[in-house]
Formats: sequence, C-alpha cells, structure tokens
Amino acid sequence: MRKLLLLGLVMLLSGCAYFEGFQVLEEPITRSSELTETDVNRLIQQYISANNLVPDSDQTGLNIDASQITIEDLDELTMDLVDILKLSVLGVLNKGPLGDRSGTGSAVVYDFSDGFYYAITNNHVIESATTIEVFFNEVDFAVAELVGTDPESDLAVLRFQTNRNVFVAPIAPYESVRPGQIIIAIGSPSGFNYFNSVTMGMISGTDRFVGISDSTGDGFRDIFQKMLQHDAAINPGNSGGPIFNLKGEIAGINTLKLVDSTIEGMGFSIPVDIIERVVSDLTEFGEVQRARLGVFVGDVRFANVETLISRGVFISDIIEGGAVDTTSDLQIGDIITHMDGVRIDGLYMLKDILFQYRPGQSVLFGYDRDGESRETTVILGK
Repeated sequence: MRKLLLLGLVMLLSGCAYFEGFQVLEEPITRSSELTETDVNRLIQQYISANNLVPDSDQTGLNIDASQITIEDLDELTMDLVDILKLSVLGVLNKGPLGDRSGTGSAVVYDFSDGFYYAITNNHVIESATTIEVFFNEVDFAVAELVGTDPESDLAVLRFQTNRNVFVAPIAPYESVRPGQIIIAIGSPSGFNYFNSVTMGMISGTDRFVGISDSTGDGFRDIFQKMLQHDAAINPGNSGGPIFNLKGEIAGINTLKLVDSTIEGMGFSIPVDIIERVVSDLTEFGEVQRARLGVFVGDVRFANVETLISRGVFISDIIEGGAVDTTSDLQIGDIITHMDGVRIDGLYMLKDILFQYRPGQSVLFGYDRDGESRETTVILGK
C-alpha cells in the first residue's frame, strides 16, 4: 500500500492467498455460450407469465401494479440473476517461472469468438506472469493466453478454451451508468477461499480521477485515470472482477479502493468507455493506440498563472517534432480551453477526451492567448 496524496491509502485489489487441491481439467474443447437471455427483463417476463399478467390492450407495454411484486419476488429475481452472472466471473491465478503462485485476482468473460472465450482483468493481476490460469470454481481451471495488456489503464485481455458452462456478459452502454444505480460486485477476495463472493452497492460517482500508476518509481501515483466510485464491498482478490447493473451488464472493472481509518466504502472501478476502447485496441493491435499532443501542460486552477481564465490547461513546454509543434499554432503559455467544441475544465478532462481519439486524427482546439480566444487544428501524434 502506498500513500495517495490527498486521498489516504490506496489498495490494489489483487490477492496473494492460495490453498492446495487444484486439479487440471481434461483437454478443453470449444463451445459457444448456451446462455443468451439472462437479464432482469427475462426474469420479469417469467414472473409475469407465472402470475397470468397480461398487457393492457391500449398500451404497448404491461401495466403492472407494483404492489403485486413482493420482497420474495425481488429476492428470486436477484438470486436468479446472480446464478447466471457467476458463470461469467473467473478466478485468476498468476504463476511465476518456477510454477510459484505470485498472486490471484478475478476476471469477467465478455466475448466468445473463433472458439475462444475472452475475459477482462487488471494488468496488475497478471503482471510478470509466466503462466495464467483462470478458475471456474475453487479447483477447476484452464490455462489462459494473454491477448494484450495496458499498464496505463490497468487492464488486460485473456482468452481461453473450455468445455464448461460459461456465460458471456454484455458491456453496458456508457450513458446508462449513472450515480444512484444499484450494482452487484462478484469476485474472489482473499485468494479463492471466498470464490465468487457477491456484494451489492450503489454507484457514488462516475468521474472520479484517481492515481493508478507510479511512472517514476518514487512511491507516489502520478498517472491518473477516470474511475467509477461505488460502495459495494471489495477486497484483495476482487481486482479485475466486474460490477454488474441489474440488467446483467458489465458496468465497470474493479481495480482499487481507498483504505484509511477514516474511510469506509470507497471502491473504484474502471468505467465502460475506457474498457471498450482498451479491449478493442488490445484485441486488434495488441496494444492501445493512444494519441499524443507532444506538450507539457498544467491545470490552470492549481497553478500560479497570470490569467483571467479560470478553467483549462496551460502549455508549459512543447516537445520538438511533436504534434503541436509541427501541425498547430499553439505556443508555450497558451491556455487550451476547448477540444472539438467540448470545454476543457482541467488536465484530467483533457486526458479523458484525448483518449477518445487515435493518432493521425485532426482535432480543432480552442485556446486563449493574452486574453484573446483563438482556434487551431492539431494532427494528433503517437
């Protein structure tokens, strides 16, 4: 654990517990997922059919009296949903060159293609692994192949083959994930001693920027990323495991939590817009295609800069031969205020928006120079 400035202690959620008794499966065979209709809507339809509820002839949907649905019904819906979702969540074992157990975590299956299941986990769960095993319960596993990994976002993609029942969980639309939404976390805290533990909570915020990496090795996290904040209980071993919405969709990937005597229930998950971009690039290219500006910038709000602008980022230096230097009119001291018409409030927002673009794309930047608003085009670099 390392101190995170202003945020107390941060704990990455990979575990290191291990117990004996693992058994190797027979040679796995490929199969497609047999489970397709798995969200709450299907379960509600079952409830409707079982209770002989019929649609109003004058309306397109069902006119259901909420008083007809009891706590017991809701319990059944949730339990049925969890039973299905557990089939998509895996335990992950990181093994070193001598077969030593280096750590454990979790993963979630999001795709089946060309005879392989594809799963998302955290980079820090499988980092430096010689062999990666994915577990379907406490003892049954298959060896997984690393498709690609991205330390900057702390995400990795694995693929494997198996003859077991595996559910492919869909990824939720980004705009559907909102504060106040009820979520279910599934993972294996404390190694596999508590395999596929289920907890429930609520999304507290969708735009928290949290330090996830230490680029200089000085013990402080200086690479920040947008996160979902939630209060579902997560612990070491939950890393790489999902949070689901009540439709059975992946709403985020757990990666860390804040740990301090004055803090309770502050877990963080990687949001689906970052997940989809990273997973797509790792699958297609083996690495994430990030666009670069070739500048050093600072947040106007927290810097000693003489300006009337209260939001934006100022350019403190320009890298020779970089995108800004070779394709734009931007200069040191300019304050970037907009990117393709979107207002830039600060450094983290600039990084988050820039992540949506690829190298070679042209972007219109709005900026302030000595109190005058201007625009220029930048062809983004690698």
